This record gives sequence, structure tokens and C-alpha cells, in this order.
Amino acid sequence: MLLCAGDVLIPSHYLTVFGFEDYLNRNRPDLTLHKVNGYHNENEVREILCQLLREDGQLCGAFSVSARLSVLRGIRPLYEVQYVQNLVVLTAI
Repeated sequence: MLLCAGDVLIPSHYLTVFGFEDYLNRNRPDLTLHKVNGYHNENEVREILCQLLREDGQLCGAFSVSARLSVLRGIRPLYEVQYVQNLVVLTAI
């Protein structure tokens, strides 16, 4: 599972991350969570996301703490690395 975690200093981001991690730990402990922090440097975050998508063929989902991250950083890399076949993308809005 890929998590676009946003800015660690923004309460709505880190609290959403905390809740999502807690949910996964209780309901899907079998999933590996790749958490990518970052909000202000779009290119850096996109590169990290693309690298994770290329390296982990077992990713089954992606979650973003904000709609802005979903569109700018979460969804675009999926298309850049052509990794859209079986991945579910969720976002907090």
C-alpha cells in the first residue's frame, strides 16, 4: 500500500496518516505500507513515488491525505510508470 502522507507539520495530514496507519494495522496487517512524506517539492515526491511503483510489484492500493496530493503527486506517477492495472487509489478530501 502506498501512502502519500503530505506535510508532517500540517495537522490534517499527520492526523489522517495516523488514522490510516491504525486502520491498516488492525484490519490489514498483511499489507506493507510505503509512506512518502512531502508536500512542497512536487518533483521530489513524484520521483520517490515512481521509484516505489517500479520496485514493488505487489502494490495493491494508494491513499493520499489530500486531493492536491492525489492529483499532482499520487495519480500522475501511476500513469508515468504505467502501473494502473490493479491499483485502487483513495483520497481524503
